[in-house]
Amino acid sequence: FSSNCVPELGTLRLCGKPQYIETLKLAGVDLISSTGNHMNDFGIDAFRETLDAFAANGFRVYGGGRNLDEASRVLTVEDHGNKLAFLGMNSFGPKSVWATAERPGAQPYDVDKLHQELAEARANADVVFLDMQADETYQYEPIQANKDKFRDGIANGADVVTGVMAHQPQAIEFPAADKIIFYGLGNLFFDQMQSDNVRQGLVVRHTIYNGKLLQSELLPTLLYDYVQPRWATPDQAREILDLVFGASKFK
Repeated sequence: FSSNCVPELGTLRLCGKPQYIETLKLAGVDLISSTGNHMNDFGIDAFRETLDAFAANGFRVYGGGRNLDEASRVLTVEDHGNKLAFLGMNSFGPKSVWATAERPGAQPYDVDKLHQELAEARANADVVFLDMQADETYQYEPIQANKDKFRDGIANGADVVTGVMAHQPQAIEFPAADKIIFYGLGNLFFDQMQSDNVRQGLVVRHTIYNGKLLQSELLPTLLYDYVQPRWATPDQAREILDLVFGASKFK
């Protein structure tokens, strides 16, 4: 969000006007993963303004921050007696979006640091969520590089690993008992309308009870008229889930 936001049509420099934060409030957002690759498109002052807006509206942020130390903090919350930990990293770049000691941005991917943060999260939470801004591909099947990173996250303490970079839904995977990987959820509030795959999206509803992840439900969405998602109809949902489950080798 930037008070100087002027849309640049036909470019990949993205911004939102400050009043659009009402969209997140209406959607019931509490936590925000700031691992994205466009956060510094309009400069670091615009991202600082975004972080200030998040704080002013009570949103808690992980995976990004005003500097590397803040971006690297594991966010732990308690809800109905369940202790949940959230962390995120960006391996995709660009370098200009990675946080440093002085610059705001996303936490850059570092496998050793990831393992340390997962150990911290595991020691302080019942369920650990890891968000990864990894390599973008326009296909339902994940690439091997993303598989390797996401599976490593599970092996080192995460319960749920979610790819937050994909512009279309991708496969899911159960790498171990009570563990799940979502390789890509697709677009929610975004302006791609050129084909069915980028109009499709997934909202995941997790059920957690007594410190255990009991269920993860996939709720398909479809974009209409740019940046306006609707819940998919039963037929649309079946089509989306068939594609996701097919890529997951479930049939």
